[in-house]
Order: sequence, then structure tokens, then C-alpha cells
Amino acid sequence: MILAAAAAAALASACAPGPADKAWIHAATAAWRLQLRRLPELTPPADVTVILFDARCRLESRQALQRNTAARWTASRHDGQVLLADGTRIPATVTSFAGEGKQGGPTFVMALPSLWAAGKIPGGSLGLDRLTRAVLLHEASHVAQTALFERLSKLPKEEGLPEDFSDDSIQQQFEENVAFSASVEEETRLLFAAAAASDDKAARALAGQALAKMKARRARWFVGEDRRLGKAEDLFLSMEGAGQYVGYSWLIDPKGGALSTAEAMSGFGTRSKWWSQKQGLALILAVERLELAGWREQVWKTPHLIGVELLEAAVARSRNAS
Repeated sequence: MILAAAAAAALASACAPGPADKAWIHAATAAWRLQLRRLPELTPPADVTVILFDARCRLESRQALQRNTAARWTASRHDGQVLLADGTRIPATVTSFAGEGKQGGPTFVMALPSLWAAGKIPGGSLGLDRLTRAVLLHEASHVAQTALFERLSKLPKEEGLPEDFSDDSIQQQFEENVAFSASVEEETRLLFAAAAASDDKAARALAGQALAKMKARRARWFVGEDRRLGKAEDLFLSMEGAGQYVGYSWLIDPKGGALSTAEAMSGFGTRSKWWSQKQGLALILAVERLELAGWREQVWKTPHLIGVELLEAAVARSRNAS
């Protein structure tokens, strides 16, 4: 029994990801540190547990997402089920998510690129290595949105929404509504156009059109019991839009992904099929283009304004400044 236990311990300590995954971990954490320097408002809690895994190994670190601390990793074998910080287990398949954490504290969990490749997840024009780094930046950034998570956790009780209500629930409810879907698509197009406009007046006009359409859509369909969906949509637009922004802005940074805006947008910004991510990014970029002071604090620190409220404030500021 003692020999068997010693052998098992030696096997666990010898567990390590392959060379490509090791290189990716180094590059991905470097990308994260770059974004922390670029976005000082993006401040992760001090107690985030990071769990990465491949087909056989589980890695854990408490320092990987911290600003100025070298990451230390512990490695162990798993049996196809990966242990999380709260004691639950998940299958060792492609995934990437952050959680606010009740038991075990805030966490970030992600499958390493070797599992994405084994699962035949396409990297598209970015390639899988660069795409997965942008995904890590998006999901890891959520751990800094403590205030938004707190507001989200209260939604079911305050608004009478299901406990499993998510950032995709509104789309799942309305995506077969042709007029609703068409409005979301046009709103998103206008927001991206506002973000790309070289002229301040044009940017303000396009953002204003998008804002009017968003309000009209809500007035038409968020009625009766669905009136409660407006607050939920705003929360998820801020959360998912900010996450997409962290990944997208790294892709276009000369010190980061070093891509053109067109390459980053097609490969990541508009790649997602989910409204909350695509429209959320468009909204955040439009708000940034309209130079709303303090918008980063609103999405990462003190979210007094969320979603449409944030856009409305940006349009109003631009009008007053003209």
C-alpha cells in the first residue's frame, strides 16, 4: 500500500501539459498582464483560483491572474472529471468560464488548446492559439466584475426570473421572432458603425439611431411579464461587451495580437453567434468612441450605468460637448 501510494504521488507530480500547451500558458498569462497594465480599472480579486486542464492533467494557481505576482502552478492527474474549487467536478471537455464563487471563492476555468484542437474547434482566421488567448482574456476579465455579478445574482429574486437565466436567455426566447431579431441586428450594425466613424457628428448620430431602435424594441416586446427583461439585457450587455472588449483590444494592440481592426473584428469581434457578446462589444466600442468619461469604471468597478443607460449617457455627453 505504501509503495502504491508513493507511485501514485510520483505520477501526479510528474503530470504536466505538453510543450505547446505550456507555451500557450506563458503567452496567455503575458497577454493578461498586458491588459492589466493597459486597463487599470480591470482589477481582479486577490483570491481567484485559476484551473486549466488538458486530457489528463489539471493545473491550479492562485497567482495567475494577479497583477504583479509570478504564477505558481500545482499539477495533478484527473480521471476525465476535473475538480473545481467548490468541490464539484466537470467533464474534461472544451470549456471556458468564470464564476463569482460562493464556496471556494472566485474561479476561472479553461480547457487548454490541445483539448480545443482535439474537439475540432476551428480557430478561424485567427488560428486556435490566438483565438483561445482572446477567449481567456474575455472570460478571465469577468472575475473583475464583482459588482455586476452581485447584481446578476439578485435578478431571479428581484425580477422573478428563473435561477438558470443566462446571457443567452433573451436570444433563446426571441431569436425566432423575425422583427425582434432584425432590430437587434440593425442596432448592432449601427453601433459598430458609430464606433468606426471618423467624424464625431456621424458617430453621435449613428449611436443615437441605435439607441432609439433599442428603446423602441424594448417598448414593443418587453411588456407584461417580459418588462423585467430590460434590466437583465442591460446587465449582460455590459458584462459580455466588456469581456469582448478585453479580448478584442488585445488583438489590435501592437504589443498583443498585432492585428488590424478588420482582422480582429472578423476573427473575434463578430465571430460569436450570441447577441449579448456581439451587441455588447458594439455598444462598448460606441461608448468608447463617444469618449464617455469613466465608462471603464462603470463596467469593472461601480456599474451605476449599464447597457442602454451607458449608451444614453455617452450620446448625451457627445451632444452637450458639440
